[in-house]
Parts: sequence; C-alpha cells; structure tokens
Amino acid sequence: MRVGNLSIHPIHATSRVVRTFADAQGFASKAIAARCIANWARLKFGRATVSQEATLRMRDVTLQVDLGRADLISYWEIWYEHTYDDLPEFAAAGADCVVDVGANIGAFTLYEVLKKKAKLVVAYEPSPTTFHRLAGNLAVNSIQNVKPINAAVGASPGELPFVDSPFSVNSRVAENGQAGAQIIPCVTLDSSLKELGISNVDLIKIDTEGYEIEVLKGATETLGRTKRLVIEVHRASEKEECDAVLVPRGFRFITRKKDLLFYSR
Repeated sequence: MRVGNLSIHPIHATSRVVRTFADAQGFASKAIAARCIANWARLKFGRATVSQEATLRMRDVTLQVDLGRADLISYWEIWYEHTYDDLPEFAAAGADCVVDVGANIGAFTLYEVLKKKAKLVVAYEPSPTTFHRLAGNLAVNSIQNVKPINAAVGASPGELPFVDSPFSVNSRVAENGQAGAQIIPCVTLDSSLKELGISNVDLIKIDTEGYEIEVLKGATETLGRTKRLVIEVHRASEKEECDAVLVPRGFRFITRKKDLLFYSR
C-alpha cells in the first residue's frame, strides 16, 4: 500500500507491533513499547518526535532505546525476522569472532552473543549518541565479550563528517560541508583488528548506509582471514562493486535477500 510517496505494509507492521507487545515484560515496558511504535509511525509520516531514552525489557533481551529515533527497527529485523541467520551457511552458533560494522544500538551484536553464543563480537558504531545506547545495552545485559568501538570504518584511518538521522538506522557518513555534520574518528578493519590482536573472523556484517565499499577497501588483510560476509547495499551498482573486491579474494556470492548480499568461502 502507498500513501503519497510512502510505502506501507500493514500486515508486516501489524506483526511487528503484536509481537512487540507480547514480548514486552510488564506494564512499564509495554507503555514504552507503545511510545516507540507511535513515534516510529510519526517518523514514517515525516512528523517530528522528541528524543528521550528509556529501558525496554523484552522476553529475551533488555534494550535501552531512544523513543524518538525508531531504534526498534533493527531489533525487529534481527530478532523477529531473523534477517541475517535464516541461511544455513550463516547460522552457525558459537563463532569465535564476529565483526559488526554499523552496530547501531547493538541488536545484531546482542543477538550474536545471547542467541548464537558468539565468543567475541567487535562492534563499530560511529554515532556518539547511538554508541551511548549500544554501550548501555551491553551493560544492562551484563555482556562482557563485546568490544564496542565508537568510530566509523573506512578505507583509511583519520576523520570523517557524519550526520545523525531521525531514524538512527539511517545515520551515515556525510558529504564534506554538509549541514549538520559532525567530525568523527575513522579506522580501518585491518588496523583496528590488528591492534586488538584478532586474526581470524567467522563473520563480518556491514551496514553503513552506502559506505560499504570503503569498509572493504580498508580490509584487504582482514578479508584473507574471514569466512563469511553479509553486506547491506544501498545503490544499484554496489553488488558489482562488492563482487569486484570479494571474488578475487576467494569469496563466492551465495544469495541476495532484498538489500542483503551473502558471501562465503
């Protein structure tokens, strides 16, 4: 269904809402969930919301969220719809090391640790405000085996302009001189993982709102020691660009699910 330029999927949205209320633990969390969902709807229709952090206790995880920034989107996609793990080759439990590039509030990181029992996750989130909630989610769930890093990931170390979006999942590296941009640190996977003493990687997940190829350019050594990648693409040419980087390094394209590309050795 379309309302003007807005695409709406009533059945999909209803399923998310019903399950959220079913999983929210206690009246306080159900009330917080209601406000999250109401603000998500307002943002979908381009209406302003007010930023306010709250703690939402769900059946299997506790989430610190910003009520005004639609933080539940990544939770719905990963915990309810199993976006990243319904393929056998990407569903292995007990990974030694998972790298989460574009971690947002930590929905994927939390899922890998709590559900898939990963031994270590390295989680990169560039937005200072979103990183605050990522760190809070690790603390409130008593997670010790995640290394959170407040930096963008790119082709070379340094600094980058960055813009926070009303939808936290859509925040991104900005054009130079873009209004509202803040300067944030940038690292490469090669240098950062080497500094952490990490050699082999079971899975890299990349969701950087159009900056994915730059992430791969800074991971030449890391890719040689990685088993699997899942990459969210945001433009038509990105599949071919990913293939050009990954296939010569021994990866094969497995499948595409909507905007996600799956690669494996």
